[in-house]
Amino acid sequence: MKNYSAKLTGLMLTALFAAGCINPAMFKKGAFSIDDWETWIGWNDSYGRHEIKDGRLYYYPQPNQDSSLENPSGGAHPGLIAAKELTGQSWRLEFKAVPNAVAGAKKSFFTYIWFGNETHRPIPSGGKTVFRILLEQRFEAGASQPLLFVSYGPDGKMFALPKDALVFRFERAGKIFKALYSANGRAFADIFEAEVPGTLAAPSQKIAIGAKMEGGTDNAFCEYEYIKFNGQNLVE
Repeated sequence: MKNYSAKLTGLMLTALFAAGCINPAMFKKGAFSIDDWETWIGWNDSYGRHEIKDGRLYYYPQPNQDSSLENPSGGAHPGLIAAKELTGQSWRLEFKAVPNAVAGAKKSFFTYIWFGNETHRPIPSGGKTVFRILLEQRFEAGASQPLLFVSYGPDGKMFALPKDALVFRFERAGKIFKALYSANGRAFADIFEAEVPGTLAAPSQKIAIGAKMEGGTDNAFCEYEYIKFNGQNLVE
């Protein structure tokens, strides 16, 4: 962990924006680190935040944010993305993602593996993505339970999952990728297996977390009880 707080860093960035030292468009050109994760800030240093506390990662979306955007569109603004570089061509990523949302605005939590150039903003869809595997936990307007989807692409083949799925695995063996899910973290079921040769030359691979949320003030968040990479918790 760095020895300064996310709050202080946010205040410093806000001051720089206010002083005109940083153009809002610069948000998409790089990331800073307030902990062991990269923070790709939202538009104008707003629209989403995350924190690591007691060995867990929490992501808090804000109204009118969309982490899949690179520029504002239709009243939505690019949202914060928390990301961490992964190494190697043979690995297993396992995480438990527990969304907490009351019935309210339409929203989605994104957890995904992203392949691309390390200088590009790792958005969950489109853009300059070479390949990605995406879990979307989607709450329709007024819903208190999410719909679950896993897709891969960049163009996206989508698979619907049972509502009780809470633990997910993404696995890589060279150019072969698999996704699995579980309700209890013990018995896993396959979602898909795909061969993606283009990932062998991708300069960067990351796990990334973001969200999309329409208007509303329902204080939603997603709690990651753990995110393990080859058995090591990335949020300790």
